Amino acid sequence: MSIEDTLFEQLVHEHINDAQYKQKMDMKDFQVGARVQAKHNIDGVINKGQEGTICHITGGNHKQFGVQWDKESSNLHNCQGHSKNRHGWYVISRDVHII
Repeated sequence: MSIEDTLFEQLVHEHINDAQYKQKMDMKDFQVGARVQAKHNIDGVINKGQEGTICHITGGNHKQFGVQWDKESSNLHNCQGHSKNRHGWYVISRDVHII
């Protein structure tokens, strides 16, 4: 293996580790009480740009975040009693960003 190939592999490995580290660091911000905004339309229920507050966290490695959305809708629920009725919907981290 040439020096160039070795350096390239090292850079790729470091980039992957940086991305994984950034993802883990970003996940620590997903806590109950954090304000979030929808990155895109979610499940035909939440519109892109809609804002809310994380009210519940569930799951192990594949966490879901209960959000109490600011805007009421008859399509929403109460996140198992963690949000106001008709304000709750569960999302995953790639659906929202912290604001």
